[in-house]
Amino acid sequence: MAGALADSAIECATHRIAFRPVDGGIQIDLLPGATLDRDVVILIQPGQARSSLTILAADPVSTTAPSVALSAFQPPVAMPRERIALKLLVDCSGSMGGDGIASARAALHGVLGDLRDHDVVSLSRFGSSVEHVLAPNAATRRTAQHLSPLIDRIQANLGGTEMEGALRSVFALPTTDRESWSDVLLITDCQIWQSDEMIAAARASRHRVFAIGVGSAPSGSVLRSLAEATGGACEFATPGEAVGAAARRMLTRIRQQLWRDVRVDWGATPVWQTPLPQHVFGEDTVIAMAGFAPGVTPRQPKLLAPDTAGGSVLLLAESAGASSVADGPLPRLAAARRMITADGPQALAVDYQLISSQTNCILVHERAEAEKANEQAQLHKVSSMLAAGWGGMGSVVSLSCLELPGTFAERVPSLGYSSMDMRRERQGSVPRSARDDDRFDVPAVSAFRASAFSMPQVGVTPESLRTVALAIATHLASGGELLDLPDLCVNLPGEPGNAMRWLGMCHGTFKEPRTLVILAHWINTRDGGRMDPVIAAALKPYLAPIEASVIDECVALFKRHIPFAAWESAGW
Repeated sequence: MAGALADSAIECATHRIAFRPVDGGIQIDLLPGATLDRDVVILIQPGQARSSLTILAADPVSTTAPSVALSAFQPPVAMPRERIALKLLVDCSGSMGGDGIASARAALHGVLGDLRDHDVVSLSRFGSSVEHVLAPNAATRRTAQHLSPLIDRIQANLGGTEMEGALRSVFALPTTDRESWSDVLLITDCQIWQSDEMIAAARASRHRVFAIGVGSAPSGSVLRSLAEATGGACEFATPGEAVGAAARRMLTRIRQQLWRDVRVDWGATPVWQTPLPQHVFGEDTVIAMAGFAPGVTPRQPKLLAPDTAGGSVLLLAESAGASSVADGPLPRLAAARRMITADGPQALAVDYQLISSQTNCILVHERAEAEKANEQAQLHKVSSMLAAGWGGMGSVVSLSCLELPGTFAERVPSLGYSSMDMRRERQGSVPRSARDDDRFDVPAVSAFRASAFSMPQVGVTPESLRTVALAIATHLASGGELLDLPDLCVNLPGEPGNAMRWLGMCHGTFKEPRTLVILAHWINTRDGGRMDPVIAAALKPYLAPIEASVIDECVALFKRHIPFAAWESAGW
């Protein structure tokens, strides 16, 4: 990271990383032992907020356009729509098991909290077949109360991923707002490969498709193509990220009018420029690149759009200045963008050394004489690596917990089952590629030994509730279902189970799964300043979609009904 990003706050949501200074910035390295069974996701928060930015770089390959410019613009939010007709479609195929379906539930709850009474909403789920859970209805509070428990019960149990048929079925659903475009919010890990017919059907449907890719390795190119072809947008949320916030950002886009037919005025005539999106949402970043002849430099690039109401031109964003970089990947990035629409993309690929559908890459390694093979070549079959957490095999929670001394497995008492033992019981045989390295797995919790939580029978104490919080966090981190939390808590052996049975008998609200998540969070944050960041990381994706007012109400309930008389001496 160099230049404008050198002073950024950087974190990796998927791997353990290390930083070291280099000329002009910092270098990020994956720590030893990292596996590429998941996308590498790096989150960057610039030290200085900039609405627009221009970077200039020399292109040593081109003689006609030896200078390349990149401008990043952030247009304002356009006029909002009065109401929306939203069709929710969630992937419930087997590959979504574990982290994927947990992220999908969090995203759906995030959307549910931001719908308005005059909106229209439906909910469908798909795999090998399609189930319409809720027909199009007004998004009233009553509808939300009906939908919330249905979302909690959604499982990844519908077999394969027949996405094209599911989209066609959802497109056919009627709405009460026929004059406006209906929008589809698709939540999926997108484990599909044949997408051309699906994209063509979506384009012809008069629906915009907005997509949220979940899991450790969603098919980004398919989701982007689907969204761009229909006038929608897509985002990706790796396990442990705030997927509920991503869903709310999508809803903000859906409520906007689009900026259409945008163009860039570079202040000079470019030799070439990369194509711009057909439509732009306010507060999204628009990237434009262009090449300039010798001696020509862009001056204050502007992002413009036609004013459909008045016939004039609107200035959406303007870059005040430009910074230069001596060398780097910018010319090659621009060439990759140009290949999408260029004539003769093979030449660009060869000139800029880019692997594409138009080029082949041949590697030749010359062995020393003593190392040359003198026997018949042997064929080796290499197993494909499954994405981490695929199909519920293991779980990938926020890996901030791995920055701590000791892993989750070392911090939780022995539960009698390893994560792989539990997966073999549930999934049958596990491919070798998924067995070789489980260093990022966390233990599964579905059966507790009495010895794991052997504690004296002394009623509701800080120690018993700390154990409850740890059990809840471990269960969720290992891909356990939210709906299983009440049974899990009341069946804990010894004092923790007694405490939860007492609370459940006295106050029925403690049997609601999300209330138990809030309880674990409250216990963890109240414990005399001894908050366990591992528990916090496990609970984070389940807390994100819950409104702050709901959390406050639950905490008030805890304070009224959990006895504290003997707790002050424990530091509470």
